[in-house]
Amino acid sequence: MRKEKGKIIEQIVRGISFFILMILVLLVMNKINKIQGTARVVNYTGIVRGAAQRIVKLEMAGMEDPELMNYMEEIIYELKNGGKKFNLTKLNDALYQQKLDELILYWPFVKEEIELGKQIGWQNTNIIEVSEKFYRLTNLAARSAENYVQKSASHLQVLEIAVIIFMGFVGIGIIRQSYFAFNIIRENRALHQEAYQDPVSGIHNRSYFNHHMQKLMDQYINYTMCYIDLDRLKYINDNFGHDKGDEYIRIFVRFIKNEIRENDMFCRIGGDEFTLVMVGSNEEAAIHKLENIRERFIVQKENRYHGSFSYGVVQINASNQFLPLDDILECADKRMYEYKVSHKAQR
Repeated sequence: MRKEKGKIIEQIVRGISFFILMILVLLVMNKINKIQGTARVVNYTGIVRGAAQRIVKLEMAGMEDPELMNYMEEIIYELKNGGKKFNLTKLNDALYQQKLDELILYWPFVKEEIELGKQIGWQNTNIIEVSEKFYRLTNLAARSAENYVQKSASHLQVLEIAVIIFMGFVGIGIIRQSYFAFNIIRENRALHQEAYQDPVSGIHNRSYFNHHMQKLMDQYINYTMCYIDLDRLKYINDNFGHDKGDEYIRIFVRFIKNEIRENDMFCRIGGDEFTLVMVGSNEEAAIHKLENIRERFIVQKENRYHGSFSYGVVQINASNQFLPLDDILECADKRMYEYKVSHKAQR
């Protein structure tokens, strides 16, 4: 119960961390957009500075440029209020706004000096001093905007560090979750193997046989069911012990597996009872193969107990494919018993 509660708390913490991470990412994106906008403000403040100097020089040279003056004044308006023509944002920084206001208030004095110079001559005006002061004001405004960019960049760095920390935290959670999921899959696989594997022989057990036989029978294909009884197992268990009996089973299983095809289904369904399902093989071929295997097994060097096996074979085809599995096994078992009796009589 405590473990389950811990998992729930961990999932809640992971969910909250992921939510915070998403908020931080959105804040980073927003801050980047603002910095990009501020960079344009710095750039266009510099344009105002250069445009004002050019206007003064052109006027003093007798070359009026109303379009340039209008262009500069539109930029100043958009720097103050924001706008879409130059895609400028209103910079929410008190110092920058103060310097921008000073610049805006001083521009009319520059224009008055320009008009005065055209009327009474430039040597009789303060146009140089006035234009230089306006230049200094634009410099101060640009520096204020640059300082604001630097502060925003510092804030962005803090947000980026926070994002990295939370990404690490969420990443660790994902790794832990993946590790737990992998363990669950591995445990399920082990349980599946345990449920379907005979612990002594290492081959499939009765549960596997029943499950996969049902699948095979649903496909309505031809196959041969071989019911095999391992002879002398009880004798070995009673006289030499069950450890020797288990060893005898393993020797038998290894031998059979080496003699059959990879797609043949070989299962241990009882103490000394085995089934061999041979898909696509007929009864005659199966009997011939099993008899050859039996003869070789009897003389096998590992077979120290001179063991043997008896078998019964039933071919399943269109004529009897709807028989229940129990009936098929019963028929094969009956033929196996007949085989065992006949070979005892021969001996």
